[in-house]
Amino acid sequence: MDECGMNNKLNSTRRNSGRKSAEVHKELPGFKTEFDAATGIVIDKKDRIYICGDTGVKTFDANGKLLSEIPTVKKVTAIAVMGTGIIYAALQDVVYKDVNRSFGKKGKAPGEFEYITSMKINGGRLFIADAGNRRVSVFDLNGKYLYEFGRKDAAKGIKGFIIPSPHMDLDFDKDGNLWVANTGMLRLEKYSPQGVLLFTWGKAGSKLEEFIGCCNPANFAIMSDGSFITSEKGLPRIKLYGKTGKFIGVVAPPSSFNEKCINMALAVDSKNRVYALDSAEKKVRIFERK
Repeated sequence: MDECGMNNKLNSTRRNSGRKSAEVHKELPGFKTEFDAATGIVIDKKDRIYICGDTGVKTFDANGKLLSEIPTVKKVTAIAVMGTGIIYAALQDVVYKDVNRSFGKKGKAPGEFEYITSMKINGGRLFIADAGNRRVSVFDLNGKYLYEFGRKDAAKGIKGFIIPSPHMDLDFDKDGNLWVANTGMLRLEKYSPQGVLLFTWGKAGSKLEEFIGCCNPANFAIMSDGSFITSEKGLPRIKLYGKTGKFIGVVAPPSSFNEKCINMALAVDSKNRVYALDSAEKKVRIFERK
């Protein structure tokens, strides 16, 4: 399909998507990110909100009050936060631990990065989604490279991650399984922490429950009951799915967003409220289940 055809399909879906399903969430007052280009959001167990972007990392309390700020000379593309408050910040192809110590470098070899888009800590390990190299790299918390997975292996029939654009999110469910957005396949994939593929869900298409475009879901987050919140690029909308991928409803339809909203990183707090970075309005949008 050419670009014009894709745009027409997206516009048609935009017009119709809000009519087919009742919204299951309501919007609460949000707050400004104080970034020109916010890229990621993490919420810790105390509901402190960490946002990264073009000028560094900012920490907010649950009411949106700025608590602290770490400036950087380059854009921060992803962050992960330990329970102790130590922050891991990715500056595209290198990771800094608590500002002072860095590991990794640009490249394609094991332990090197091209474009980091998401990071999560689980079981004493740091899992890093590298959209540039189309793989998940795993390190210990001191920056020692351990292993990776996701590379294409034709001999073993492994297609690998298909990532057409710098959108590759990951998260852990309550059972310790790692979920990765294989955006070129328009689906979510469940892995063991060792990288064994266990389950997938998601389907390409223009129906409300499906994912449209070249590479979606661009972002997702897992709620405490195992259900999924997803957001899409190209057609800005947020949706809710059950823990096996059954569509439940709309969190926010395209009509809730400016058409210039090209990315919405997601996080969920202790009360399962949904936090979305609105790139057009430069603010955090907050949604609560009705």
